[in-house]
Amino acid sequence: MQEKDCPRREAIPSIILASRQIKNFFGSKLRPHGIGTEEIGILFILKESSELNITDLSNITLKDKGTVSRTIKSLCRKNLVKKSQEKEDNRISKVSITPEGLAKIKMIKDNKKNFLDIFDNAITELEKEQLLNILDKIVAVMK
Repeated sequence: MQEKDCPRREAIPSIILASRQIKNFFGSKLRPHGIGTEEIGILFILKESSELNITDLSNITLKDKGTVSRTIKSLCRKNLVKKSQEKEDNRISKVSITPEGLAKIKMIKDNKKNFLDIFDNAITELEKEQLLNILDKIVAVMK
């Protein structure tokens, strides 16, 4: 078969489908631990940033403020983050991770084999490193 006879995979649908499948995979792995993908993402961000407001989190996660607010409410109910009012302007809430939130991140990290086994079965260590480098490059260009 000649090259022109081979159907070329379209990048956009492949990327969209792969991202949805990866998110669903991680969601199913996180569900038994009582946390979702959006929630764990915010916990990891807060672990590195200590304290942020909803606007900051919205900008970092590329999610609308309503979605971030609902996620924060869920994390507050689970005692994984806390909200506090800013002294100068009580309309602004700051969000920070709690010790329970840090423990949840540690638990996820301690069980990373459970979360990353799909990659261990599908690609080599070199391919994993290359994939992460490629993803970093793509994200950097999108900023």
